[in-house]
Formats: sequence, structure tokens, C-alpha cells
Amino acid sequence: YAHVLMDLHLPDTDGYELTAAIAEVAPNLKVTIISGAEPDKDRLEGLPIAQVLLKPVSKADLAVLNFCG
Repeated sequence: YAHVLMDLHLPDTDGYELTAAIAEVAPNLKVTIISGAEPDKDRLEGLPIAQVLLKPVSKADLAVLNFCG
């Protein structure tokens, strides 16, 4: 895969921890975070996050992600 799209808040972990784990095994994989609130900028530091989308996410935002891969 070339891109991961995930919510920041997950049942058993969070997007910060999962992104860090992804970076260890696939450092070139792009990660886009979706969140209903502004994420903690300090926790984003150093993570390979391509972008953060705030909910509600528009179809246009998703289309751009699909186009850019």
C-alpha cells in the first residue's frame, strides 16, 4: 500500500502509536490522520504524517487523497 487513512482515536490504541509502529516497518508509507478535534502537535512531532483532516471530511478532500495517492 502507498497510503494509510485512519482515525486518530481507535478502540485499542491511537493514531499516534499506530503511526509510530507503521513507520518502523514501512518508513515510506504515507499516513493521513482523520480527527474530530485538533491533534496534539507535540505527539505529531517526528511522525511520518502526510496530513491531518478534521471531521467532517468532505468528498473533495477524499478525492484529492485518492488522486495524490
